[in-house]
Amino acid sequence: MSGLIYSGVVVPEAYRDAAQYILNVDLKNFFTADSLEINQLKRVLSEFQKWGVPFSNESAFKLAASERIFSELKLIDRIGIPLSKMQALNEVLATLTQMKMKLNVWKSQTLYFDLLRQFDNRVRSYPSPEWKQAFLKLGDLLNVRTDVVVVVA
Repeated sequence: MSGLIYSGVVVPEAYRDAAQYILNVDLKNFFTADSLEINQLKRVLSEFQKWGVPFSNESAFKLAASERIFSELKLIDRIGIPLSKMQALNEVLATLTQMKMKLNVWKSQTLYFDLLRQFDNRVRSYPSPEWKQAFLKLGDLLNVRTDVVVVVA
């Protein structure tokens, strides 16, 4: 089907509808998959642009993305996550920010701030300097000020 686009032929509406359906399913599957594969997200988003099709239900997409981010933060709270998973989460958030996607991340922001306070109050410790850097970048991507934390003595 990509050949139609590249050859300048008008793409039949049925093809565009099929592409829209498949891409929306792929996007939903990305946010429900076990791992966050940033290349898969970038591929799907570039296909949306290439085909010029909209999200079928943008509010459902935003909700799925927001809930997945919150669920990843809950993992940090419960068991911690490896650096690679933290970096993948950062890449996902950066990609969604580049798309100017306005996610509803207030729950994630609240949990992040609580975790940040625990790290700064030494209730928890950062696994490594790289992990700390990735965690602070996550705060920036969530629009949480990481430089203003009340430390309890």
